[in-house]
Amino acid sequence: MNRIFYTLAFLVLFQLNSFPQFSSMSNYSNKGWVTSSCVEADTIWAGTTGGLVKWLKDGTLLQTYSSTDGLMHNSVTSLAIDKDGNKWMGSKHGGLTMFDGKNWTDYDEMYRTDHEVYTLVFDAYNKLWCGTWAGGVYCFDGENWINYRVSNSGLVNDYVHSIAIDADGSLWFGTQNGVSHFDGNTWVSYTASNSEFAVRASVFSIAIDKNNNKWFGFYGGIAKFDGTNWTNYLGDKYPDLDETGIMSLAVEDDALWLGTEHNRIIKFENNITTVISDGNSKLLPGRVQHINITENGEKYFSTGDLITEGGVSRYLDGNWKEYSTVSPFSHNYIMSLCEDNQKNIWVGDFGGGVSMYDGENWIKHTSLGRVNAIKTDKANNIWFATNSGLWKYNWNEWIQFTTEDGIPGSSVRDIAFDDDGNLWLACEYYGAGKFDGENWIKYTTSNSGICDDDLNIVTVDADNNVCFGSNNKGISVFDGETFTNYDQSNSTLTNTYIHAIEIDVLGNMWVADHGDGVSKFDGNKWVKFDTSNSDIYQNGLYSIECDKNGLMWFGHTAGGGVSVYNGENWRHYDNHNSDLINDYVYTIYCDSENNLLFGTCGGFSKGAFTWYEPELSLSVSSLTVSALASSTATFDITSNTDWTAASDKTWLKLSESSGSGNVTQVLTVSENSAFDIREATITVSGTDVEARTIHVIQTEASYLTLSSTSLTVSAPVNSTNTFDVNSNIYWTVVSDKTWLTVSDDSGSGDATLVLTAAENSTYNIREATITVSGTGVEAQTVHVTQSDIVTGIADFENENFTIYPNPVSDILYLNAITDNVIVTIADLSGRILLNKKIINNKIDIRNLQKGVYMIRVNNNNRIMTRKFMKK
Repeated sequence: MNRIFYTLAFLVLFQLNSFPQFSSMSNYSNKGWVTSSCVEADTIWAGTTGGLVKWLKDGTLLQTYSSTDGLMHNSVTSLAIDKDGNKWMGSKHGGLTMFDGKNWTDYDEMYRTDHEVYTLVFDAYNKLWCGTWAGGVYCFDGENWINYRVSNSGLVNDYVHSIAIDADGSLWFGTQNGVSHFDGNTWVSYTASNSEFAVRASVFSIAIDKNNNKWFGFYGGIAKFDGTNWTNYLGDKYPDLDETGIMSLAVEDDALWLGTEHNRIIKFENNITTVISDGNSKLLPGRVQHINITENGEKYFSTGDLITEGGVSRYLDGNWKEYSTVSPFSHNYIMSLCEDNQKNIWVGDFGGGVSMYDGENWIKHTSLGRVNAIKTDKANNIWFATNSGLWKYNWNEWIQFTTEDGIPGSSVRDIAFDDDGNLWLACEYYGAGKFDGENWIKYTTSNSGICDDDLNIVTVDADNNVCFGSNNKGISVFDGETFTNYDQSNSTLTNTYIHAIEIDVLGNMWVADHGDGVSKFDGNKWVKFDTSNSDIYQNGLYSIECDKNGLMWFGHTAGGGVSVYNGENWRHYDNHNSDLINDYVYTIYCDSENNLLFGTCGGFSKGAFTWYEPELSLSVSSLTVSALASSTATFDITSNTDWTAASDKTWLKLSESSGSGNVTQVLTVSENSAFDIREATITVSGTDVEARTIHVIQTEASYLTLSSTSLTVSAPVNSTNTFDVNSNIYWTVVSDKTWLTVSDDSGSGDATLVLTAAENSTYNIREATITVSGTGVEAQTVHVTQSDIVTGIADFENENFTIYPNPVSDILYLNAITDNVIVTIADLSGRILLNKKIINNKIDIRNLQKGVYMIRVNNNNRIMTRKFMKK
């Protein structure tokens, strides 16, 4: 929380709706607290608070895995291997991750509830049973989840520390209030109040022996249940079990192996306890949280705790082997961060460790007690606020300041330097202190106007005023003479428990009170930001930092990651949308190069940022695509941010479902077999930009039908007939005969087409085919028949046209016609033999051979025909 002041002009230039984007992130964690382990052939897998670790049994470290590799969270609290060899990891902050050796799969059923996953067990059906903190038991069959709680089952308590499966396939759950037994249908619970089970509190561990006896480990002892009777083995008779929690149990033949919270391994056999680990053993430090025993008798003990680095220890036939990693710092709970004048990064953790990182190498320094804050002075001395006093490192020696030296109290929660080089302390219970390099001055409620003696925070504002945040009574601002206090009565503070104070580039003071968002004070006016009136992610805050660009960064408490505010807009980062190592952010520090360092309960992250105005545009707002299967269309996404793209219809697929930057998307459709169009919407969403949409229309299925498949036309010239085309596509028309033409040779949609025939002057019918074709549909045809000269002529039987005599030998007479008509005589093959005008209604046929002939008479445009025979 260092102070950096910049001009208003720079800030205004920055506040043009630009947003930060992580361009890189480096993560650092301690893998020394092993919460669980599994042995697979010659490989040891260990779940740690810093990720997953893999060793060979010979001690070779094969691989470490973290959230940047695919873990949902670095803090692995439980580990199990299924029958297919998949590794399953439960995390401290909820959620489950499966690793098949190549791919990672996250299951966020429990992540959404933030329930720590204490234990994982697979049953005979490969169902996974998960015991959680406050969330009861979750069962996962590979597809579906079932959650058993006190509210919906016979589970005695929702805090489930341990699970075991007995010889009958029944499940036993160790909770904070006894054990529950579940046979798949019925629940039975055993507590100190309803049975002889002498459990004092939580049941940390369960084991089943070869006789199907159930063994339970708890604080101060163990108990055996044979299905009917309880036998308790307590510290009053077994001193090795007294005043210690039995964190882990495992069975080997007739012996029970116990792991305790105080780093002891105890063998319990024939009602006798034997301590296997002692001060001379090679059991790695920390509480023994898990025990594995292999078929050949190897015992693997997982150790470590909040303030102690452990690992995995193997014990066989009196010999020990250690499996551990080299960690950059002693504990993952990072309480404080600071950069010195040589750009070294100093890290203080909850366990009291102090480490320095020079950009390439880590150096572990001494343990000072919990390191609450780190600051450097102008001479590059490093100062540490700890719960064991004030410490100074001058690069040669460590100097401790205690109450005997003048500091107000031994628990120093925060420190700050003013512009004059004075060092200010905020102490627990004992007020504030000022050190000018020689003398100490104390400020308490008894000798000054400071608001409270129990102080959490101290910082210095732009006017060199010293600002204190208290544990109970709000804020005090000291100008060197007078304290001005702020609480609910004269500010927007809704809680007087102050977590953080930061001064921004304009000199505004930002204050995080307990669980109630953040308040900004410009010296005259207070403004409150919380989830009810802003887009800050959570109201709970641990820390605040102003970076060199004037952005305000806020570290959240309950797994909320960080929020960032640019004066107009908010943005949120966590383990899901960035490489942030952990979502519980205790402290934030901006270094000299504007890198942001995030101290979390899972290690710390160092991130560099690029600044941009988020943009997202699409090349089109609508598209039309064919009804045919696998038809495609394209559009361009232009963006400088991450985006996702989705269709609201399953018949439309996109080539890219997500991406970053510019891309050409290809959309592909399945066939539309219906005769109606169908529509879909493609939505492209980007980070901190308005979503864009494209309206997609897929044309209806192509169709082409004709009203007739066969038609006739008469023989005379220009005889016509019609048919209808019904279609939704472009079509073409052709006739395979030149004597038959069509009114249109192409078109689209519906149409009526006219056929026109040339004269058929023969005595034979003739045929043609009309073909109508369209893209993507079967061609349709019309078979056309034109009548011959006989059958094509109108029948005038009702008129008095006759010929005589018939048969005839020389002169043929015609009745009911006028003079000067044209008469045509043809043989039955259609060959014309005579074509002339006649007078007096008679015609000489003596030159014709014997046979049957056709006579055709055009009488005032009325065509009449008759057959006659020449004899």
